[in-house]
Amino acid sequence: IRRQEIPVQGVLLYGLARDMVLGMRVVQATGERVRCGGKVIKNVSGYDMNKVFIGSLGTLGIITEVTFKLLPRPATRATVAGAFADLGQATAVVTRVLESFLLPEAMELLDAACMASAPALGLAGSSGYGLAVSLAGSAETVERQAREFAQYFSEGRVVRVATLSAEQSPAAWREARDVLDRAVGGEDAVRLKIGAPIGQTGALVAKADAFLRRNGWPGAITAHAGSGVVRAACRIARGGLPGVGIRADREQRLDGNPLAGNFSNDVRQERLGGDDPGARGRCAAR
Repeated sequence: IRRQEIPVQGVLLYGLARDMVLGMRVVQATGERVRCGGKVIKNVSGYDMNKVFIGSLGTLGIITEVTFKLLPRPATRATVAGAFADLGQATAVVTRVLESFLLPEAMELLDAACMASAPALGLAGSSGYGLAVSLAGSAETVERQAREFAQYFSEGRVVRVATLSAEQSPAAWREARDVLDRAVGGEDAVRLKIGAPIGQTGALVAKADAFLRRNGWPGAITAHAGSGVVRAACRIARGGLPGVGIRADREQRLDGNPLAGNFSNDVRQERLGGDDPGARGRCAAR
């Protein structure tokens, strides 16, 4: 249900799947049964063992039962999408939204290649960068927020605006979800998923774009603007990225030894989070 009806980028409003867990039962390696959390929201104090077991990926025990928090299905949805001449204008709107009282369901930043590969958003053919916003809630709330976002876009010097109805939005967000596969498909494509501080998302997108251009690699870049997760895909010649396989079924985390000349090294040198190692961009390639 979540995958079909809620934009995959919807963590901005709903959080991750683990945030919806109220309680669970776990069987440990000794055969001991452990119960943590409960069946209501206010049920525990102290350590959140639910997230401990989820984050352990099965190494601490086998999860046999999970209780989830349920939210009412929104009465309606709408999407407001805009194309901006440059990245700075789009990220300025994102910053303003995050500092406001508005609560969008999702915000997705897309480059020109992604906009062309997601025509349902209504931005195909535009240059620069696009920003798509998903709104959900009561009809009055969605209508009001749509007006507010249209105003933010206009004041941010938007070049083109598209407003999608509740009937049009699901198809648009399905395309946004799969946009990298549509823009850069094939087994020889390298896919990157990069985490950065939310305030540095735009800087990381700009660096990824400059890196692809500098190497002459065709690619596409999109970002969950409200969570700091940047996704990119490119097609390169075999051997063009030292230490990283280019088959789609191979994964390698690029936080080990410096790899001279590749994107991981560039991100590391950028030190987006300052001197705090925990705030630096982390890069994983597939």
